[in-house]
Amino acid sequence: MITPRSIGQGFYDSVTRICHDAGFSPKITVETHDMPTVFALVSAGMGISLTPFIRTRVSGVVFRELAERAVATEGGIAYRKGEKSEVLHSFLEMFWEFISNRAV
Repeated sequence: MITPRSIGQGFYDSVTRICHDAGFSPKITVETHDMPTVFALVSAGMGISLTPFIRTRVSGVVFRELAERAVATEGGIAYRKGEKSEVLHSFLEMFWEFISNRAV
């Protein structure tokens, strides 16, 4: 299970590239537009999924980090043009510091 390439091209391409690098092609039988549906289907025994790493608990689902593989995906931050919120600017400062410390 995976989100469709049309709504997450970078992530979709990263997942399929990781599989190909490992020597196999993923058998994608279900594409869904939201993570709660992915988790519900996994919990129901309908497959597995590579997902962005998240810290959450979902009944019937086990999450494992891919420790040996660094996965880079494209992303972005959207906020209102001209926003003057101190909270937003503090978040952006913290976010960019976090990203720069993780850069390889």
